[in-house]
Amino acid sequence: MRKANGHPEPFNVKFWSVGNERYDKAYIDRVRDTAKVMKELYPNILITCSGSQGAGGRHMPGVKTYLMEQAGAYLDYVSVHNYWLDRAKTLPKNSYATAIVKSEMPGAYMTIVSDSLRDAGMGRLKIAFDEWNLRAWQHPGFPRNKVENYDASEIREFVELRRKQNDVAEQYTMADALFTASFLNACLRHSEVVTMANVAPLVNTRGPLFVHPKGIVKRTHFHAMAMYANRLEKRIG
Repeated sequence: MRKANGHPEPFNVKFWSVGNERYDKAYIDRVRDTAKVMKELYPNILITCSGSQGAGGRHMPGVKTYLMEQAGAYLDYVSVHNYWLDRAKTLPKNSYATAIVKSEMPGAYMTIVSDSLRDAGMGRLKIAFDEWNLRAWQHPGFPRNKVENYDASEIREFVELRRKQNDVAEQYTMADALFTASFLNACLRHSEVVTMANVAPLVNTRGPLFVHPKGIVKRTHFHAMAMYANRLEKRIG
């Protein structure tokens, strides 16, 4: 397929993730088997897998010992995900104080995961915080396999309503910018172990950029990220 689309040579993709947000024994066994074969064939690639998934500030677990025992030898990273303000059936009206009080939690979570890696004898592994944002996505969240007709008018209206809740401009405040700055500061403080971090999503939904038919809106957290990208010194204290 790659050759048929004009790319005869491999793309030399360096980073690979095995699965997403799974933590059960069957998944861990699959990570072990998959990563082992991938490393045998391509020893220079870097592999991550689901390591820890938080639930706001209420639950920030370390990495499971079984994952480290079974697959740790074949991994280079563990992936960590968290969104600190929950989604809801109606648009949450989180105050500035409610939002900004979450700003100390990313650093605490990084410490929890880092300590669990060290305690498991896997201190060499790095953390890829490859899904993070202050606000969780507003999306339908149907019970799996419970909806028979996704084209039904009431279902389509429900989906449209929930998705539009992401676009309400006034909910993105200075709290989003300051939380983003706090998260990036936490990454810098834990830079020996947190070597990758990706805001999610990047465009639309909860992203720092909102693209619509008439243009682009740079939300408050975009400006915080732009400052870090363009004004951060090469060395920090």
